[in-house]
Amino acid sequence: MRTTLAVLLGLSLGTLAQAADPDLVIAGHGASLEQAVAAPHAPTYRLLVLRKELVRVRASRAEDEVRALIERARHGGAVVFVCERDLRAERLQPADLLPGIVAVDASDVWVNGTPSEADLRLKSLCS
Repeated sequence: MRTTLAVLLGLSLGTLAQAADPDLVIAGHGASLEQAVAAPHAPTYRLLVLRKELVRVRASRAEDEVRALIERARHGGAVVFVCERDLRAERLQPADLLPGIVAVDASDVWVNGTPSEADLRLKSLCS
């Protein structure tokens, strides 16, 4: 019973952490891809897929459910990102991922105006 409560509390805290920044939702850092997409978010938001969940969005291995989930996220306003350092660690290239996923690192320059807080946090997480 205590273990179940601890797991539920951990999941709740992970969801609260996601809700703290509705412009940046993170999968693979305390939340699965499914939990991240289901978390409260802004009408347009950044979905960052970190290393733990990265292998799930690899085009050659992605299950139909994952493909549908990414498509649902995009229709819900998400731009999906991965960190280049995670790609290097897994020996992957951006072309190995599902179409439309953007690789980012700390040196990326945002040319469309001043970066938002979510952009700065995204870059920080990927540095």
